[in-house]
Amino acid sequence: MDAIHWIDPHAAVSGTRKGCKSTQLYLLVRVWISHQFFVLANVGAYFGILNEEHKGIEDSWCSRMRYNQHKRTAREQGVWLHHGGIYMEFPQSVELIDVGPRDGLQNEPIPISLTQKKELILRLAQAGYKRIETASFVHPKWVPQMADAEAVAEYCNELGLTYLALTPNERGLERAMAAQVPQVAVFIGASSPFNQKNINRTTDEALHEVASVFAKAKANGVFVRGYVSTAFSCPYQGKVSFPEVQHVVDRFVQLGADEIDIGDTDGHANPRGVYERFARLQELYPQTVFVAHFHDTWKMALANTLAALQAGIRKFDGSVGGLGGCPYSPGASGNVATEDLVRMFTEMGVDTGLSLPAVKEAAQFATSLSSRLNTCSANGG
Repeated sequence: MDAIHWIDPHAAVSGTRKGCKSTQLYLLVRVWISHQFFVLANVGAYFGILNEEHKGIEDSWCSRMRYNQHKRTAREQGVWLHHGGIYMEFPQSVELIDVGPRDGLQNEPIPISLTQKKELILRLAQAGYKRIETASFVHPKWVPQMADAEAVAEYCNELGLTYLALTPNERGLERAMAAQVPQVAVFIGASSPFNQKNINRTTDEALHEVASVFAKAKANGVFVRGYVSTAFSCPYQGKVSFPEVQHVVDRFVQLGADEIDIGDTDGHANPRGVYERFARLQELYPQTVFVAHFHDTWKMALANTLAALQAGIRKFDGSVGGLGGCPYSPGASGNVATEDLVRMFTEMGVDTGLSLPAVKEAAQFATSLSSRLNTCSANGG
């Protein structure tokens, strides 16, 4: 469990005669208030929304010395100290799951060979990934790029990888189990209009049909990830409410999902909304493992990652080279680039277990496979 350190500069620097014990009630009240305004004061402060000077620190040499000493202590313990005693929490480590071979490549218009896919997967494995999403067992008519799912799974088994494959229905699950896929993923949008465009089902109809996928997977000891797509906004309905997200999450929990992936499918989420949504989900489902999945359409994916981190999320999807884009979410750009995630966490002192140079090399190879990215670059996009 990550350590949480509360340091209050009022108590630290005021030099009052009453001492620390007399401030206990004050500290408790301050902790509660700070928690309630965490998003505004922490994420907001981080991105420059707040710039108020701390008014409680006495303007004296001794006070400043004591405050700086506590500030250094906080940083050494992995906590960023904001004026007013408010903190940001940095865990020792996080898990990054690369979804590039599946989510990153599925929308590519020009076929990518099996040999190239194998090379990408191998490079990611050599970079240190513990889990990679590599294939999708959907009908080739709908996603032609994933037509070689069985061959990709066979290669992953040869490498001894722990990998995920998308199985949107019972037929897809049967194919995945026959290929000995260790972890599968199902997806349902929080937005009914998205589900109707994507799978021609309402949310409730989709939840009813996916129950058999969960039941069969769990009966066979297969790990199941539940994707909640369009968890913040939808290209067909706009903003997505929290009750809509909770409706899908609640059913996934009932069905026994091993982890639930909350997706910003069209890349329109913002840090405040991300923090509030994840914090609420963690409060309602404390035993559930949540994963954050961000797209970078509005260039806020890293900011959203930081917001989710502060809400307690410790698992994040990324796509090497920033590949991706949902075929049923018009205008959505690629996933947050895994190399950017690795760089950010590394600079913050948070261990990812990944080699940044190796990830960057894999990213260069991945982008060379993308006709979409290369076209955008050629056009100045």
